[in-house]
Amino acid sequence: MSPPNLRDIFDEAVDLDSSGRAAYLDRVCAGDKDLLAEVMSLLEVYDRHPEEMPVPRSNERVSAVGRYSILGELGKGGMGRVYRALDPQLGREIALKVLPDHLVGDPKRFGRFRREARILARLNHPNVAILYSLEETDEAPFLTMEVVQGETLAEKIRRGPLSVEDTISICTQIVNALQAAHSLGIVHRDLKPSNAAVTADLGVKVFDFGLAKAMDAPGSDDASSFRAPRSRSPTLPGEPRTRIGTPRGKADDTLPGSILGSPGYMSPEQYRGDAVGPATDLWAVGCIAFECLTGSAAFPGAT
Repeated sequence: MSPPNLRDIFDEAVDLDSSGRAAYLDRVCAGDKDLLAEVMSLLEVYDRHPEEMPVPRSNERVSAVGRYSILGELGKGGMGRVYRALDPQLGREIALKVLPDHLVGDPKRFGRFRREARILARLNHPNVAILYSLEETDEAPFLTMEVVQGETLAEKIRRGPLSVEDTISICTQIVNALQAAHSLGIVHRDLKPSNAAVTADLGVKVFDFGLAKAMDAPGSDDASSFRAPRSRSPTLPGEPRTRIGTPRGKADDTLPGSILGSPGYMSPEQYRGDAVGPATDLWAVGCIAFECLTGSAAFPGAT
């Protein structure tokens, strides 16, 4: 069966009312939270600024990116699709992250993609996935990274709650990765179980620094985002990321009032659009620890 086509889903949902959209997306996305996140974010941005909304291109089966041969897909989300690939020159497997089709050519989103590469290049820590390179082809920019032999923490939790000992070990390693980032003035801002990989011997690698920002440089982000209204909180179903979608190009995503992150793991200051710091990431660690021990999200609601 071919993968769901993002453009077809968007085209079908865009003309439906809110209740019709919810029912349609629940059926067509079939529990695929990343796909739901992409579609919901595109729809939200379209509803706000239809004149600035690019048309998402249909999904295509990828066999190669640059010189790298694609072996399979590792994951997908609104800010990138990650593949397992083979580097023919070095004869090793890598993780290859490319921008989604609908963001290719957007200079502001490429700026955020490039910033992620710079952040990962500075983070030399055993609990952070290693960046090898930032490269570009005629089609899209991409990152090459260490491929972690294991599963995401989210996949591990789906099989049932973890023991206290395993939870302590995993969360301690996550905190160690965060401490390294915070010591460089970097806040992750999107920490959750699906952004941490766990190996068979319970080694942990934190990844996806696409929303990370410098604490000591407010307003210096080189990517833009739509500004969420201050009068209400996001009400997206499931676990969509409010960062996903096409930016307005008018508001800096580090300014007060902008909301970026993943509902269910966002700290109160993130929801308010206030300045964030290390405590923002530690809030997310608390949510992760709760989920490890209970098997259920600490904040499963949509608001």
